Amino acid sequence: MTDLRAQTMTRPTNPLASREPEDWRLDAKCRDWDHALQGDPWHPDSDLPGAYDDARRICAGCPVASTCLQAAVDAESSSYGALRFGMYGGTTPAERSAVLRKQQRERAARRAAA
Repeated sequence: MTDLRAQTMTRPTNPLASREPEDWRLDAKCRDWDHALQGDPWHPDSDLPGAYDDARRICAGCPVASTCLQAAVDAESSSYGALRFGMYGGTTPAERSAVLRKQQRERAARRAAA
């Protein structure tokens, strides 16, 4: 299971140090979420409407939500079903699947036009 959230990562001590591509997770709002005390709103035990509401509120103001979403879509497109669970980038698995299908159609259209 791949988890893009980085609750265990630490910030570089030198602010001028070069950052790895995955370091966007250091700026994620979910980084400091205490799963032991607050539960896990990103992976609810229910598919009922509203199950992801808490996670959506957290993701809504996240400065790296679009990067998180793209990382999840990239992972899902490279490995069937890799992240098709949980909330990433403010999107549910069904919403990410729609984003992935749209990106695939756009790539196909660009190839056809070339």
